Amino acid sequence: MRTLALLLLLIGLCSASPAVAPPCPAAATAYVELRARGKTHDLPRICLECHPWNLRLFRLLNRHHADGLDAFFRVAGWAGNGVVLLPILGWLWWRRRARVAPLLWGLGMETTLVQTLKETMHQPRPAGILPDVHLLYPSDWGAFPSGDTALAWVIVGALLPGAPRWGQALLVMYGLFVAYARIYTGVHFPLDVLVGAGIGWGCAWLALRLVARHRATRRRETVQVGEYTGT
Repeated sequence: MRTLALLLLLIGLCSASPAVAPPCPAAATAYVELRARGKTHDLPRICLECHPWNLRLFRLLNRHHADGLDAFFRVAGWAGNGVVLLPILGWLWWRRRARVAPLLWGLGMETTLVQTLKETMHQPRPAGILPDVHLLYPSDWGAFPSGDTALAWVIVGALLPGAPRWGQALLVMYGLFVAYARIYTGVHFPLDVLVGAGIGWGCAWLALRLVARHRATRRRETVQVGEYTGT
């Protein structure tokens, strides 16, 4: 019950909305063609992405770009993709097998929560609200929250405890890089990556707690059985 309460609290915090703002008029114009082709949903009644600080911060981070950086971020876009899990899980199975279970549990919770929020919130991408987005990838509906950032921060949260300091620094840099990359490429707002990072970190923390409690229970049961049988 305590675990269920924590999970419900996490969902409530992540889905809490700021002050209600009407959909941006520019979003309607940008998505007319997509809606006509059945490529997106109707505009949301509550536009979380339309908060002024969210738009200003996005413009600040997205407007500084160069051809070399564009090429780099197109190649490095896989950093928050599920493909990175293959080498990470392989390395963990070889060197830190005890972290495989927390990572998998955290990923399961993160994926469920992110997809649920995307399907229920229906928030527009930056190009659906702003006319001057520096966009490197095609984008569609479902910006909130950032799934790539959530995945990256599940990895960070699951592997950070017990890692050497240089490893902890690399993990945090990796999480921050994925978050910035989603804004630089023009597919997510700062709000998306902030909530995505919080979901990823929270799911990793919860998974570590659950797995640690389960293993402690198993150890106690093993000791009790050993004492009962006299082995």
